[in-house]
Amino acid sequence: FDHALAASGLGRPVLAPDLAGHGDSDRPARAHGLDDHVADLVALVDALGLARFALVGQATGATLALFLATRLPGRVSALVLGDVALGIRPSVLALVARQERAFAAAGFPGPEAAMAATPFSERWSPAVRAHWLATMLERGADGALRWRYDPGTVLATMSGMVRDRWDEIRVEAPALLFRGAENQAIAPEEIDRALRHLPRAEAVEMPGADHRLCQDAPEAFAALVDGFLSRPA
Repeated sequence: FDHALAASGLGRPVLAPDLAGHGDSDRPARAHGLDDHVADLVALVDALGLARFALVGQATGATLALFLATRLPGRVSALVLGDVALGIRPSVLALVARQERAFAAAGFPGPEAAMAATPFSERWSPAVRAHWLATMLERGADGALRWRYDPGTVLATMSGMVRDRWDEIRVEAPALLFRGAENQAIAPEEIDRALRHLPRAEAVEMPGADHRLCQDAPEAFAALVDGFLSRPA
């Protein structure tokens, strides 16, 4: 989200936590799934004493935002959700699983190989590509580069987004849904289904973007977030 945050003019404090098994957070003793992450996020906002807040997320983050808003009704003021992923295509999960099996053990010989293995990155600018490689990779004792996340947790989380769980969602806050016009991961029908389950939601499409919205078009992503969250309550 760094490039989108840099383009934002909203001027609000932002909390962007690394989920368990991702980035600088600890690797869990067992693979974490969707419900584990939601429980962690509830504990986080409670520990920080956040009484009222908006949620912004894309893909997995958008799905987690829905479950968090369901768990904490009355505390979420609004949601901005890119490519909400309750019902991802099984082919996308299979793609990620193949990637993890191929590279989790051996790693990458260099950043170019890691970039080539990153799906949905064809539209990224050179600056976004460089940032991705600088923040998403770590070098192991064997000298190989690996992703800075726990592969088991990634697959457990994504597996929970293939089945339909909309009957568990109860969100009354206003929500903006958007997807990339060139999206290969989330079908347009998924946005239509989300609109049927979210009574105060509206949807727009982001031109020229695929699945990784805030990297494909960070300025457009920031503009959508800023515009929606700046509306009078």
